[in-house]
Amino acid sequence: MRKAMFEDLVLDIKPIGWVESSFEIGMKEKTQAILHIFDEYTQGLFRLDEFKYIMVIFYFHKFNDFNLLATPPHNNPDKAQYGVFATHSPKRPNHIGVSTVPILEVGQNYIKIDNCDMVFGTPILDIKAQWI
Repeated sequence: MRKAMFEDLVLDIKPIGWVESSFEIGMKEKTQAILHIFDEYTQGLFRLDEFKYIMVIFYFHKFNDFNLLATPPHNNPDKAQYGVFATHSPKRPNHIGVSTVPILEVGQNYIKIDNCDMVFGTPILDIKAQWI
């Protein structure tokens, strides 16, 4: 497909919830967090407690710009640059992030998780159960 086919495409994506977390940009240690799900989407949590992991798709709301090259901070002793698609950099063209995290608890309108690398207020775009 050619780029011209998508020039008029407008994506209408709305958050399904938000992240309550003590994780901050630049932290190496991941934290526990609560994913708050908006009322109109809570039925989607039905039977999620049968899984151990979820993939959280979210929006990097703290970043407005992007770079096509990035220097990953972890496991990169030479500080080599990589293409942004070979990294987890938040400075991406569409500012979309993905994290696979363990579920600690599922409530009526929330999910408590571990290993969170999302900051307070991060908009959640989608959640998918994982068979890990």
